[in-house]
Amino acid sequence: MADIMPWNRNKNSSKISKSADSIFDKQKQNEFKRINLDKHQYKTILIIDDEPDTLYTLKLALENSSEKYRIHTYNNPLLLLSEFKSNYYDLLLVDINMPFMNGFELSKKILELDLNIRICFMSTGEINLSALRDVYPGRSMGCFIKKPIKIKNLIRLVETELD
Repeated sequence: MADIMPWNRNKNSSKISKSADSIFDKQKQNEFKRINLDKHQYKTILIIDDEPDTLYTLKLALENSSEKYRIHTYNNPLLLLSEFKSNYYDLLLVDINMPFMNGFELSKKILELDLNIRICFMSTGEINLSALRDVYPGRSMGCFIKKPIKIKNLIRLVETELD
């Protein structure tokens, strides 16, 4: 009897494994279809800022401005990198001054994963564009947002970047 049980268990587990694989494949296909449908109907914006209040305000402002935006937020650049989905986001709003990794270092790593993403840098300080271009030669700097920013100016800037 003991010899039969393990054999039956293996036979059943093989069927279960094939069934689970089939379900997983269908889920992947459905997820792929959902993402493709979403990409035609929505613009997906990723915001990274270590200040929770700023993050929340930007997210709310963009979500309330248009139903066509899907907003994802992170407050830790390392976590963002570990969970980043290539070819999913249309625009990245990235704070320049963050712990662990500054916004320029983060954007460099993200561009290695996704060349199509547009990037807007954000900072509360003044930005010396010519000095920045000296430090990061040959890189398109995208747009800059000086914080604090008026909601209407943020929306206009995001719309311009996404057109």
